[in-house]
Amino acid sequence: MSTRHTFSPEETFQPQGSQLNTILVLFLLLRLTLLFLYTPQGLLNAYTDYYFYYRSAQLSDAGYYPFVNMWYEYPPLTAYLHILPYRLVRMFLPGGDIFSLTYRLYATMLGMIFLIFDAGILVLLHRLAWRLWGGASANWSAWVYASLSVPLFFWSYSHQSVPTFFCLLALTWYKERQWLKSGLALGFGAAAKIIPLLLFVPFWYFLRRRWRESLSLAVGACGSLICVYLPFVLTGGLPWIRASFSALIHVNSYGTFWALLAGNWGPGSYGPLSTRMQIFVPQPVSDALLSLASWAVFIFFVGVFIFFLWKTHPHERGDHLVRLSLLTLLLFHLWSKGWSPQWAVTLIPLMLLCYPHGLGLVLTLALSGLVFLEWPLAVAIPWKELYALVIFMRTAFFIGVAWLIGKDMWQEREGMIESVHG
Repeated sequence: MSTRHTFSPEETFQPQGSQLNTILVLFLLLRLTLLFLYTPQGLLNAYTDYYFYYRSAQLSDAGYYPFVNMWYEYPPLTAYLHILPYRLVRMFLPGGDIFSLTYRLYATMLGMIFLIFDAGILVLLHRLAWRLWGGASANWSAWVYASLSVPLFFWSYSHQSVPTFFCLLALTWYKERQWLKSGLALGFGAAAKIIPLLLFVPFWYFLRRRWRESLSLAVGACGSLICVYLPFVLTGGLPWIRASFSALIHVNSYGTFWALLAGNWGPGSYGPLSTRMQIFVPQPVSDALLSLASWAVFIFFVGVFIFFLWKTHPHERGDHLVRLSLLTLLLFHLWSKGWSPQWAVTLIPLMLLCYPHGLGLVLTLALSGLVFLEWPLAVAIPWKELYALVIFMRTAFFIGVAWLIGKDMWQEREGMIESVHG
């Protein structure tokens, strides 16, 4: 296990030993992944989420905008990042389908926007790792992330780099003791995707005995969310905001162990875009088993989290905050009825920050392999057995990483107790 390093800004770090084996593994993995994903329609895949973003942005031609006169499954920040490049392109080009020049320019501009966030992830990962572990580990973590295929693929597929950036920004500002800014980052992250708001739980845990810092964190998170949603509320969009959250709550289970129990083998679907202009009316939940057991499952995972805190007593050390943040997200994904492969982009930097050495590489490569087994392989090969196997393997992997985090922190606590009594 790496040890924490106390350093001055002027100090330089020189990596020790050859890293050729690590470089070669990542080099081969990246290129083999690209070779596997190449299709006659182009590099990576014949379909990306960019298609959906484009088609939803086209609704603005008819005057429909998220949270103004339509509901949308993504929060406002992400929704309008999809629309912004489209409106810019439409200033110069006519509308068109996904084979038009309009779409190609739109996809390029949207990719550039997401690339800014992806580059920010790399910078923040290096900055956090430097503060936690020193320069050598920071450099190692940064080029490992830069060489991985999963962040590369999903940068050109979805917007997952946006909430991931805000998660790391919140961690960075927390580590720098800027509680208000950290809360602001959590709020803006939740305005891009709900998941970053989960990090408020471990953040609050470490500040629970300092009410001023806790209050600053909460004010920052609430303030940024109010800034994002208030304009839509003032313009009469509250019914559309409620409809958007209702759609998120009532979508069927997908891609998880719970989905297999309910017999749902497809992806999560919110219906055709034409339904976005109608106030969402929750339909009867088809997952009767999940409906009856949802509260019991939720209480179980909350209990697991509380038990973990009671047994380990994580103390305010930078890597403990990162570990508790990763554990929070893992337990959420184990509890959640839905899973999308692009969410691995948020887990990978946290794994590298928790284990900035060979174990971190093993964990990220294992998660990368599970992601590509699930999509596109398990989707391209219509074998329910393969799809179910991948879900069980991912579930076991998340449980294993959560157990590893608990074990490491428990051993550290035992070591601290022995040193005090010794």
